[in-house]
Amino acid sequence: MVGDWMKQHETAINDHNQKYGLGQYHNKGKGDITAAIKWE
Repeated sequence: MVGDWMKQHETAINDHNQKYGLGQYHNKGKGDITAAIKWE
């Protein structure tokens, strides 16, 4: 479902990433997510 949405909006996503200088891996491998999310 997400992949389909991304394909439909590929141009807008690419424009956004180019505007902010984001590459393919800028949002990956930033550490352990549990440090930011607390389950209560």
